[in-house]
Amino acid sequence: MAGAGEGGPVRLAILLGSVAALSLVGLHSLSGGASASHRLGGPDSPGKIVALAVRRSLPASVRRALAAPPARHRMKLRVPVKAAGIARVGELTYALGGVLANGRPTDLIQMYNAHTHRSRTVARLPRPVSHAAAITLDRFVYLVGGLTAGSPTRAIIRFAPGRGTVVLAGHLPVPVSEGVPVASRERRGYLVGATVPGPARLNLELTLRRRGH
Repeated sequence: MAGAGEGGPVRLAILLGSVAALSLVGLHSLSGGASASHRLGGPDSPGKIVALAVRRSLPASVRRALAAPPARHRMKLRVPVKAAGIARVGELTYALGGVLANGRPTDLIQMYNAHTHRSRTVARLPRPVSHAAAITLDRFVYLVGGLTAGSPTRAIIRFAPGRGTVVLAGHLPVPVSEGVPVASRERRGYLVGATVPGPARLNLELTLRRRGH
């Protein structure tokens, strides 16, 4: 029982250390992950996540979005999943990852067309992911964190609708899962109430910058 009692304080200390470091830096540059994303994305890479910050307070536009009734996604997917990252791009809805009927996570990216009521698989993630947050920035879908092999991840994955390309766009400073995604501007979004190791939740701000800017 002694080991179990010591685990909580240790995890809390690690979390507080991570938050303290972010608070001191203010904005944490994701240069390593972003550079990898740039190379993988090729010459037509549309942008990268360049900064992330922990926010104690949220902009009024984000608070209004959170206060609005949650959007209901009534989709009949070819492969039924739950706990997927859901994002809309124009009139199409995408379900990224999730948990299959057999309880296992999946790497599928499925597209649903509300006009035809049909869905199809359009791409695959680098690995199965569930309980991740999907957010649309500058017409691209970013899958933030989530659970891989039962553990939270730091990865930010970029999916290009239409092209079907999937690349690594950066890394979070701490592994996260779940949270409510809100796009406040074309190139800025928030992950509100993200679950992190330890008894706490964080609000994360992500900023997208085009290459060369």
